[in-house]
Amino acid sequence: MDYFDELLYHEIMTIYYGNEFSTERTEEFETVMNQLRDILSQEESISTKKRAKELLLHIYDVLEYYEEDLEGGIETMEGILVQNEISWFSALIFATSGISVDIPKSIQASVLLMPFTITDSVKSFIKGFSLKIKNACKNLLNTSLFTSASKEQLLENFETVMSGLKKNLATETQTMVKSFVDNTQNQIKRANPKVFTGYKWCSILDSRTCDVCADLDGSVYNTIGDAPFSPIHYRCRCQLIGFFQEEAEPDWTTFSDWVEKIPEEKQIDVLGKKRFELWKNGDLKIKDFVNDGHKIKLEDLYNKE
Repeated sequence: MDYFDELLYHEIMTIYYGNEFSTERTEEFETVMNQLRDILSQEESISTKKRAKELLLHIYDVLEYYEEDLEGGIETMEGILVQNEISWFSALIFATSGISVDIPKSIQASVLLMPFTITDSVKSFIKGFSLKIKNACKNLLNTSLFTSASKEQLLENFETVMSGLKKNLATETQTMVKSFVDNTQNQIKRANPKVFTGYKWCSILDSRTCDVCADLDGSVYNTIGDAPFSPIHYRCRCQLIGFFQEEAEPDWTTFSDWVEKIPEEKQIDVLGKKRFELWKNGDLKIKDFVNDGHKIKLEDLYNKE
């Protein structure tokens, strides 16, 4: 297996591991949901402010332990993942180029503190997620009190709100795994600027590829600092591949090349009907669907014609 095959296989395994880690976290959340559901089921209806406050304090106690467990689980995973990534990535570089790379000191701590999205670090996400649960439960209890809602209505509203938070948790934790892998590699790349001669953005080409990643696919950067933040969005599957030498670069199929080769019904599925029509009629190229890393709205696309 060569360098590029190894990177691709590793990316696939990262996605699988991210899914497993996300499943573990959502199962923990379901356990907490059951505890909160039991608390809310104690009475047929919430009749007084005092009782609503008592239930809310009980909920806060449960969430305090959950927040600690969530943080501990993520930090443990991050520590294991970073160490494994250091070993794997440094071994891959040595096997390919014969170069022994320098590993930055305190890389594990720095990766944990780095944002895993453009806006959130692990700690800010955990605090924010716990606060969302608290506020949701507080609003549910207040609504139940002021509307004299039945226990069945309260629990139905609870299920709806918690289902949305569960999806949010799944997305965030999947992205964390990808971020820890990317940030570990990028820390090593920054500490060894002479190892690679350049970098190329590699997007997974399928019907799930977003317009922004499609636009970035095949983009070349001289340094790691020139490249976009990765992962560039939630559940991003892109890779920033470093090259040791010019001849190491493989033949590259861009997103546009790939779209042109797939059946028309698949092209519509990938681009969307309106964008497909603009592209098929020759009014716009695929790269025109994005501007400075942002997807352009349809009404603005028609104004570009």
